[in-house]
This record gives sequence, C-alpha cells and structure tokens, in this order.
Amino acid sequence: MKEVSSRRLDSWKEIADYLDRDIRTVIRWEKTKELPVHRVPGGQRQSVFAYTAEIDGWLHGRALDSQEEVAVPENGSRIGTSGSNGKSLQIAPATASADSRHLPEAAGAAAEIPQEAIPALPALRPAAKAPWVTAAIIAVLAALVAGAGWWLAHRPGAPVRVSLAGKRLIAWDNQNQAAWQYEFPQPVELRRVPGSDSVLFADLSGDGSREILVLLDLILENATPTHPLPLEPGKFPQSALYCFSENGRLLWKYQPDLKLSFAGHSFEGPWHTTDMILTPAGRGRAVWMSFGHHTWWPNYVVRLDALRGSTLALVNSGAVLTLGYLKNTTGGYVLAAGMNNGYNSAMLAVLGENAAPAASPQEPNTPYLYDGTHDPPYRYFLLPRSELFQLGGNSFHLATSLVIEPDRFQVHTFEGRDPNGNGRYLEGFYEFTKDFDLVSASLGDAYWELHRQMEKQGKIHHAAAQCPDRLMAKRVLELLPDFGWVTPKPPAERAAN
Repeated sequence: MKEVSSRRLDSWKEIADYLDRDIRTVIRWEKTKELPVHRVPGGQRQSVFAYTAEIDGWLHGRALDSQEEVAVPENGSRIGTSGSNGKSLQIAPATASADSRHLPEAAGAAAEIPQEAIPALPALRPAAKAPWVTAAIIAVLAALVAGAGWWLAHRPGAPVRVSLAGKRLIAWDNQNQAAWQYEFPQPVELRRVPGSDSVLFADLSGDGSREILVLLDLILENATPTHPLPLEPGKFPQSALYCFSENGRLLWKYQPDLKLSFAGHSFEGPWHTTDMILTPAGRGRAVWMSFGHHTWWPNYVVRLDALRGSTLALVNSGAVLTLGYLKNTTGGYVLAAGMNNGYNSAMLAVLGENAAPAASPQEPNTPYLYDGTHDPPYRYFLLPRSELFQLGGNSFHLATSLVIEPDRFQVHTFEGRDPNGNGRYLEGFYEFTKDFDLVSASLGDAYWELHRQMEKQGKIHHAAAQCPDRLMAKRVLELLPDFGWVTPKPPAERAAN
C-alpha cells in the first residue's frame, strides 16, 4: 500500500491557508460539511488542529457527492469551489469592518477563535449568472420590445370607412387594416340615399371623440305589410340607424316605428329613410332624418341628439326627399323639401331647430289632414307645377334637391322628362334669401328648348316669351298663420311698396 504522507495543521489559520479559503469558510465547513478538524481538550479556549491527509480525503469525497462541487488540484495544495458548469466563481476581496470579524461561538463546542488569528473577511458579491441565462433574458426582452414595437407600428388606426360583408360590418383604417367588426342578427343592406352618405363620422356628444353612424335597411323576412311593395316576395326594408364608437362599441340604435293617423286612417311601418343630415347642437352634432311610408304618402322628420334623444319635428302629407340646414340672424333652421300630396305640388318646409313638432297644412275634410294637434311649421311654401309638367302627364310634382349658399339657397323641382329620349330632366329653380324671402323662380334651358319644339309641333299655341311660366314666382304660395295662403312678394317689390 502506498504510504500517504501527512502533516499537522495547528490553527484555524493554517487550515484556511491549506484550503485557500478564509477562516470563516473553513469554520462553516467544519460545522456543515464535516471538515475533519480536531480539538485539544482542556483549557478555557480550546485549540484546533487537522491533518492534511484527512483533509485531502475529505476533499475527494466531497468531489464525488455534493451539490457544491470541489475541485482538487494535482498538487493537493490549492483548491477552488465551482458551480455546476465547472467554472470557478471569482470573489473579489474587500476589507471587512471590525465587527464583521467577530464570530459567534459554535453550537455544542467550547472552542473560541483567537481574534488576532482572523484576517479581514472578503466581501462577497452575487454570483454571476451563467452566460446562456443572461443571453436568454436579453433575447426575451429584445423579443418583447420588438413585438411591442411591431404592434404599435401595425395596430389598426382610427376607422375612416366601413364596409358590409353579409351580416358583418367591418371598420377600416387609412392603411386598409380592419379596426373592428360587428355582426348583425339579421340580413342588412346599406341604405342608399340619393345625395347623402350611408355612413357619417361625427362627434355627436362634443367630447372630442368621433362616433360612426351607419344607415341600414333591415330586410324583414316574411313581413306582411298592409300594402306590399314590388320587392322580392316576403322581403321588405325597414331602415335603422346604428351609432358606434370608434372602437366598435354599439352606443345606440334608432329604428323608426311611429304610427301616424290621417282622417281616421292609420299608417305604420316599415319606414325607409329618404335623407339624413348633421346639424350643430351645442358642442356636438344632431342627426336629422326623414322617413317615408313603404307604400303611401305619409312622411315624417325626426331629430336625434345625445341630450334629447329622438324628437318628432314634422309630419308631412307627402314625400320629404331632401333636407338642408342654414343659419341666419334669428337662429338655425332645417329645410325639408319634397311634395304635398293634398295640393299635388312641390313643397318647402322651414323648421326651427328647437321648435315644437309641426304638421303640413292641409285642407279640411280631406284624407291628407293629420289627426294630431301640431301647428304648421315656421314657414311652408307650395311651388307651382309648370305647363310642360302638366302636358307631359306626370303624376308627382317634387322638390328634388336643395343648394345652400352663403347668402341664399335654391330649391330645385322636377318638371318632367325630356320626351326626346336623351335622359334629361326638366327642372325649375326657386331662389330664396337666408331669411326665406323668395327672390326668383325660373325654368332651365332644357325646358324652354322643349317648349319651342312643342310650339312647332302645334302642341303649344303661344311663344316661349309669352308663356305663363315666365311668371312662376307669382304663383308660389306661402302659408301665413294669420292670413292663410298668400303669394310672397320678392324683396325688391316689397321695398318699393
């Protein structure tokens, strides 16, 4: 057997020097890891000693079964602890305070360490993480930052348009990214209103955020209205206005459901939208809508806003085809133009934006007289039918559009179709000041061209220059509460009188 040489180490300092550790560490190893240390019995302060052979054997044993691996150098004189990856942990020495050099007496042992034998303790710093752990953390953080950057760069912006795909409404931003979707419970179609948009973006409540108004026709399956339209069997449109927030939350929905009575006869929906506009309302906006009966002539106008909800503004015995808004020195007004069936004439109603509900004026004992108690509107005009309109056998004399300018506005009327097959319409033009004074009434060039053609054909027996339609302004009628129907005088004529 090979003889193992050994020498005696006679103090904690010599033992620590042999192990290349500080005194505190070897004391801890003796208590927790069974480092072979002996004590000399007797005396108040026991001395300690150890044998290098026993320590070397202890080191080899610890290297085989310990969570803390201990490396044994070939010369058996210097060692270092290492982590599980086998790399030595570097400890930077630092000067300890005087208090830190005092160690408590070991439990169950009478030995006391001479203070002068304890060197300054090295200050420990946290063990460095393994490089792959640090790299992984950096990679994860980089991925999170990159992902957040990508999301911020590619997240959908505020909607600028919407589209309809079946029952699904999709809002799109200006990069053509889908911002949100909403699915309706039944078949719907965008309501197409001539001269108006089916979708409006506006700050209705005045809080700085936009709402999205979507005008739809709900397709009523297997509906049985009293007077069916020439549509697909069993399908009838019912208008509805949906209001969404910019993030796609449904804020409210308006579906017209009024039941109107004229001369004892009731009319109820489905109702379809004929026009929709926005008007100022405090810091926000109000929505004005006109609705027509699915078959017959009753129409009505409502105002919708965030504060007052829905308010009836006008009941009209005839179609309301177009709405407009203007403001003059006395306030804001909504213009409603279309037809009065009781007079078979185009009409213009002027509604105060905050006025009580109104009804069109009608002759008594006629089917067009509304059974409600509403007064006539602020102003109400009847615009006369032209000669060619009557000769052409046309049925409905309509005000079809409004043109509002800074200091005046025009009402355009339908006066028939050009019979020459070129698709042209014959139009009348009525001009008013913003205070609703009639300025002029005239007919378009196509009208007079057809008039002269019909003169040559012998269908008209007077020249265009002598046509009574040259004096259409004198046939306009306006309802005055105290005087009934009167012919309004142009401002210049009133000033001369």
